[in-house]
Amino acid sequence: MDNVNVLLEHLSVFKNLYEMVRIVDPINKRVIIDNKGYIPTVGNCFDLWKSKSYCSNCISMRAYNEENTFVKIEYNKEKIYMVIASPFNIGTNKYILELLKDITDCSIIENYVNKTVDEVQKIIEEMNNKIIKDELTGIYNKRYINERLPIDIIKNSNEKNSFSILMTDIDHFKFVNDNYGHLAGDKILVDFAYILSKSIREGIDWVARYGGEEFIIVLNYADNSIAYEIAEKIRRSIENNIFTYEGQEIKITASFGICTMPNDDMDWKANDMILLAD
Repeated sequence: MDNVNVLLEHLSVFKNLYEMVRIVDPINKRVIIDNKGYIPTVGNCFDLWKSKSYCSNCISMRAYNEENTFVKIEYNKEKIYMVIASPFNIGTNKYILELLKDITDCSIIENYVNKTVDEVQKIIEEMNNKIIKDELTGIYNKRYINERLPIDIIKNSNEKNSFSILMTDIDHFKFVNDNYGHLAGDKILVDFAYILSKSIREGIDWVARYGGEEFIIVLNYADNSIAYEIAEKIRRSIENNIFTYEGQEIKITASFGICTMPNDDMDWKANDMILLAD
């Protein structure tokens, strides 16, 4: 009860400035308490946005990881909110404070009143995607890996599911850049990312650019045999594909590493899995 009172004391400072103030657990996606003293026993922090899944641009996880304050815009199909997420500590425990301000009438979206719910949703989604998508390839970036991978590991571990990641890179990519030019190399990265994206299970797995010519494929509910099948499928697709740039045909291959988290009680970490798969 003492902890609850301490948390409420932190929230009371902001109650006249924001429509909603709450403290969240960004790893488990739970609301710990809000400014009205409500302590939810069920549900997730993203329920507020009438969403069935995590926020792709989760600034609370970013605030947790980077020990800094972040801001984004969200939409619950009725109102547009500015969301501020900031970390703070009570004793040895780290919490994330979320401050929500209704900015529906602040002209953040031009001609808002004449737009449909879907149109507003798409605009907000595009704004948020700029933070977590790789500019060149259009798939997720390393920031998204840092925020999403730990969550997927914990979720699969809690549910006793098998979970795998693939690390893949383009073989001899320097040769491509040196012989065909960096623009050709960029084109191959885009096409390579597209093949990866089309080779995974939609709505279950996800792909991100780890850096340079290296990519990560996250496979939820996948044991080693499923991961191997997907890796082999992608490897063959890459090998059989003819990449082109300005009329030039370029053949490439890719290497893969696999790390599978068995459904045990071991405390797996994102960096450990990446190192084992790399």
